Amino acid sequence: MSVNQAVTQKKSISATVYYLITSLSWSIPALLLVSIALPQALLGNLGDPLLLAAIHAIILGTLLTAACGVLWQFIPIAFQAPPLSRRVLYWHLPTHTISVLLMVLGFIQSQWNIVAWGGSLLLLITIVYGTYLFAHLRRARNQTAVHKLMAFPLISLPIVMFVGLLLATHRVAGSNPWLVTHATLGFFGFWISLVMVISYKFIPMFSLSHGYRVIPHFVMRLYFISLTLLLVAGLLPLLHISPLFSRALQWIGASLNAVSLTLFVRDSVRILQARKRRRIAFPLIAALLSSSFLILSALLALAVFSDWIHISVTLIAYLMILGGLFPLQLAYMHKIIPFLRYEYRYSHAPDRKSAPRLDDMVQKENAKRGSIMYAAGFLISFSLILIQPRALSEPVSIILGLLQIGGILSVITGFVKTLQSGGVRPPA
Repeated sequence: MSVNQAVTQKKSISATVYYLITSLSWSIPALLLVSIALPQALLGNLGDPLLLAAIHAIILGTLLTAACGVLWQFIPIAFQAPPLSRRVLYWHLPTHTISVLLMVLGFIQSQWNIVAWGGSLLLLITIVYGTYLFAHLRRARNQTAVHKLMAFPLISLPIVMFVGLLLATHRVAGSNPWLVTHATLGFFGFWISLVMVISYKFIPMFSLSHGYRVIPHFVMRLYFISLTLLLVAGLLPLLHISPLFSRALQWIGASLNAVSLTLFVRDSVRILQARKRRRIAFPLIAALLSSSFLILSALLALAVFSDWIHISVTLIAYLMILGGLFPLQLAYMHKIIPFLRYEYRYSHAPDRKSAPRLDDMVQKENAKRGSIMYAAGFLISFSLILIQPRALSEPVSIILGLLQIGGILSVITGFVKTLQSGGVRPPA
């Protein structure tokens, strides 16, 4: 039997597709919960059960599910590591989904024991999955600077969950320092760092850039040193250390973190300037715009954390999650899903020479319609939060949330069409 025949007979759609479908399924109830809970957040009720459920549904259900799926495919391709077993799909994805569902239901019902059980299960399955990823990372053949940096966000994630579990089980008081630590570790320690590290691979890959000079190792080391200073400064009040020392540490940490983010932006620009094609595809434009919102929200969060400015935390969180992380995920899905469909349908197939270009596999009408609807809902909501928070009543928020959901449904429809493009894979 030839290699091509063996590959063809074993061919099956990537496990990443199932993670992304699950992630998109989570986004509908998550956005609905956000739209219902948002007015309470604007009133300062940050401990509202629906708000906690909404935040964890969108972060753990939508974003983390997609991130786990992307890493399943990303690590072997980007670093020439051994392929991850497809069996991961059968034990990790169901357990991950059930644990997040338990947490969300626990938050809605204000049943902290259910939240704790769900959080414990999520922490356990994340550690197992993370260990599995590390084992493959260590065996990678392409051990570049970016490869070494992957460890930072992967180690941060279980720490975030552990602190959250301490809060859920009331092992530590739900005081401001611990909540700030949980949020800072989550957004800066995991999400923003993961986006930065992956961007050093994704941006050149999707823009076809070559010959650029960047400093990812220095940028990310500076980023994590500054983040450590911020975390220490946030916890010093619990030790009754001098407030002046804590404030000085905050200022230094925030300043260095802002410098690292600025250097990351400079590196991204250098990569784009070295691109082979002058034209940038729509998904990459959307990804770059979302990344810009994410960096802006991070800089605003640093300024608020250091008491340089006073802006609503809800505004920053809304910009970071629904203006940055979530649309960034959707943008990269418009690159990843066509690639996975192409790899499944045409790789080693008899008719592979007739395969369309990856960008042509994107359902442009669905993508544009969905993007416009989602962007309209987000921008109107964001503008109201910024200018006239009282105008964002629950009915208005729900209507705008439904507009965003309509956009997501259009995007999902486009993805379904992409996954059906080319018809049934022909026999070898």
